Amino acid sequence: MSKPNGAFKKWYPAHEHEPELAAFQGDLAKVIGQSGLRAFGSIVRLKDLNRFNAETGLRLDPYSLAAYGCMLIVGRDYLGHSVELIFDHVEKVESKLARARAYAEADHYYGPDGVFRKAVLAGLPEELTSKEVHAMQAADFWVWEWRKHQLKLDEWHEIEGRPSDFDQRWAHMQEWFRSRPITLRKSAQALIERAPFIGIIWDYQQMCDAHQARDGLWPLARGHSE
Repeated sequence: MSKPNGAFKKWYPAHEHEPELAAFQGDLAKVIGQSGLRAFGSIVRLKDLNRFNAETGLRLDPYSLAAYGCMLIVGRDYLGHSVELIFDHVEKVESKLARARAYAEADHYYGPDGVFRKAVLAGLPEELTSKEVHAMQAADFWVWEWRKHQLKLDEWHEIEGRPSDFDQRWAHMQEWFRSRPITLRKSAQALIERAPFIGIIWDYQQMCDAHQARDGLWPLARGHSE
């Protein structure tokens, strides 16, 4: 839309056509909602992960932990069905995904239910980019917005004495959130309103809860030899 001779040249320059662009993007968000697409995501708070690793003597990898979180969400939502998760280009993606698979296979809390059994993880083929894979474009957009939103919640994560119970902690965050003018872009807000979204935020408490549920078993996360 920023190109004067591109496919959307009738709306160039964008600042002179804001109503048309807003209506167009709103229609796109409506189509996404009507199509039944569902969004999911997994975010790892690096400061919390460093604290958790230091206290437990582990070396959990943030990318692998995030990928394992995606496996949890998709596996539970599509239990019994074959699913394929495609990950964007990143250095050593196959080894990172192998580590995520190891985290999943050692999960005796959800693993016995077959949550991960039919999940296939793969990196995006080198010859493809998000320009050819439209679903990856949508994921890039959504995760970028979600990350920015989470950075705005840093202050809440630093509050001492937050509830340890998940439901109480969520209610506490929502109450804190309502008292602050934190907003999303209109296009992101339109997606939230029309497309279901579920996510995992790997903060310190979430990591501790998972650690306890799996009796501290994290393959490929101890010592330099692994």
